[in-house]
Amino acid sequence: MLISAVACGDAAAVDELYRLHSEQVMRFIFRRVQEHLEDAEEITLDTFVSAINLAGGYDGRSSAFTWLCSIAKLRIIDFYRKRDRIKRIPEEVTEELDSLRAGTASFGQALEHVEARFVVDTMLHGLGEDEREAILLRYAEQLSVREIAALLKRSEKGVEGLLTRAKSKAKAAMADWLPGGFHD
Repeated sequence: MLISAVACGDAAAVDELYRLHSEQVMRFIFRRVQEHLEDAEEITLDTFVSAINLAGGYDGRSSAFTWLCSIAKLRIIDFYRKRDRIKRIPEEVTEELDSLRAGTASFGQALEHVEARFVVDTMLHGLGEDEREAILLRYAEQLSVREIAALLKRSEKGVEGLLTRAKSKAKAAMADWLPGGFHD
């Protein structure tokens, strides 16, 4: 098993683990750090360093990717604890402002993009932490219900319930934003 070889200090196994999973782990982290690439890169490296150190405790009950994501979640928490939580202007807003200044986008286009992002962020903010995580894992990361259940330490039925509640809340929030309501 690959992680067992990592635990034994096999450099080729470490390289293989990184090659197989670094891109997916980076995407997982990227969405959780407001799409700041430098932060995601730093946390991804921290995740793999932690994985090397923790490989001896891997019990095989979950896939390597699921295990790495659970480590990544802890590294993200550590990252935010270390940081002073300074509020930054989201990169997509500054990009829209830059495109306005350069004349490559109209004010309406820039505003529409920022508003769309705001609506999605508002809907996600209105969800409970587990609901938000389940939605992101299912639709942004495209993980299966089984993989989500392993990551969230819930039953598959429990995850299905989280997803159902989250979608209902999101639809209700969308109805508040759209003239005439929201219909499937």
